[in-house]
Amino acid sequence: MKLSKVASLLSVAVLGVTLSACSNASSSKSSNYLAQHKTALKLKKLEKTGATPQASTNKNGSFNLEGETSPKAKLTAYIKNGSRREPLNLVKKSDGSFSKTIRMNKSTGQYKIVVVAKSPDDKKSVKKFYLLNNSSAFQEISEKEQSAQKRADKISAAKEKVRKAAESSRKAKEEKEGAALASSEEAASKDQNSTNNNPHTHGLSGLKYQADKYLKKDNSVAFYHPVKVLGYDDTKPYVANIEFKANNESKATMKDGAVSILEGVKKADYKDFSNIKISFTQNVSNANGKTLKNIPVLGYSFSRSTLESIDPNNMDSSDLSKVADSHFDKHVEDD
Repeated sequence: MKLSKVASLLSVAVLGVTLSACSNASSSKSSNYLAQHKTALKLKKLEKTGATPQASTNKNGSFNLEGETSPKAKLTAYIKNGSRREPLNLVKKSDGSFSKTIRMNKSTGQYKIVVVAKSPDDKKSVKKFYLLNNSSAFQEISEKEQSAQKRADKISAAKEKVRKAAESSRKAKEEKEGAALASSEEAASKDQNSTNNNPHTHGLSGLKYQADKYLKKDNSVAFYHPVKVLGYDDTKPYVANIEFKANNESKATMKDGAVSILEGVKKADYKDFSNIKISFTQNVSNANGKTLKNIPVLGYSFSRSTLESIDPNNMDSSDLSKVADSHFDKHVEDD
């Protein structure tokens, strides 16, 4: 065999190996992309003023929701008003752009809008924002309510002034001493809060404060009342169970409440805890017709590392069972 022919065969073999390696590298890179990237989703005309963006209607109470996503993405959206979810039928064009005109009721101050996009080969993307009512009709209602409140405040202040004027000198002295004591206790409380043990973020009290705060802020449950937090925070690592009595709530509303509680947990010193559990209880009847009180019907458990890896602001309630370290969902009547 001639040397030129041998050299030609070797060149062909080397080229084949190189092409095979490039093909494998491209396949691996594509696989990693699909595993790590979310569906493209962009909403327009939003203002980033805090943890959750917001937008405002025009003077007629209308807002044109516009955005872009992948042309192949499945698009869903809804208005969250208290415990209700009102679907939004977004019109998506072939290039992935979409729009929808939203009209707000004149008596409603704000809506929470949730938009979800999912491409066949990418992860789901969730965008949330608050829509504020800037209509003339709503402003007129607000001004009337404020005017009525001012009149009520003036009447209340006048009554309080008369009551104070009628008090005896002995009563005035007792109030002065009480005020001095309250001032001293407040000063002591501020000294304590100057350390890392801020009761609004630290330990069990911090979890309760933040959970209650975000349940109120998001208006995610139909019948709000304070949560109950069990566990211990004497020595690290701490353990906690955030419990909500949900006798009049649906399972869908409980799950929305769990997302709001998670937002609060992330604002507290959650890294001091090895595990935080969120559970919802109801009064249920057994086979004998006897009512059993405060039975856990839905719950999620999160380790410290799991809490570090999630962002509740970019989550839908359907994601909870997927990201939690463990969960349970007990069937009860009327679910």
